[in-house]
Amino acid sequence: YLVGPGQVRNISIGGAEVLTKHEITVGDSVTVSIPTRLCPEDMCMPKSFVGPAHVIRVSEVQDRLKRVTVAFDESMTQNMEFAVYVDFLRSISLVMD
Repeated sequence: YLVGPGQVRNISIGGAEVLTKHEITVGDSVTVSIPTRLCPEDMCMPKSFVGPAHVIRVSEVQDRLKRVTVAFDESMTQNMEFAVYVDFLRSISLVMD
């Protein structure tokens, strides 16, 4: 069982790419918790989206740091609020570029 932070580098409705120092391998099942603190209050989002995912890719970046790609399970990919949140993140990332 693994608990700890990861830095999301890329996210879509289907999955995410995360940087982490955890020992993790392809095929592992994980539970992700994605906070929504970037959302304005009027979007009425939950404090976080929590759901299952599975690891589909792992690559070493540097000294214990790994780039991990996870695919979200259906409870996330079929969640309309989560889809709105991911679209919101995409829209603010375009503004920040």
